[in-house]
Amino acid sequence: MTVPGIENILALTIMMETGDINRFASNGKYVSYCRLVKSKRISNGKTKGRGNSKNGNKYLCWAYVKAANFSRRFCPEAKKFYQRKLAKTNQAVASYHILAMYL
Repeated sequence: MTVPGIENILALTIMMETGDINRFASNGKYVSYCRLVKSKRISNGKTKGRGNSKNGNKYLCWAYVKAANFSRRFCPEAKKFYQRKLAKTNQAVASYHILAMYL
């Protein structure tokens, strides 16, 4: 709850859906479990299939996206960071960068 944008409900959702954090071997495994990275399968420079885009926990994805939007609206540092990224990229990429601040 010390992270801007994460209040009681989001903190409880993240805590209950994550469980024991030590079950993830690395940060990347946790981020993948949260559905916050693209599911991509590439062979010889070509995309193969659709990947496993539905694997992971949809509630964690929802909670982190919600937290990023709240922090962007109510935290001055996050708003400044978002505006700086928005000047260089589009809205979706700028929002993703705010998500990356959490994880």
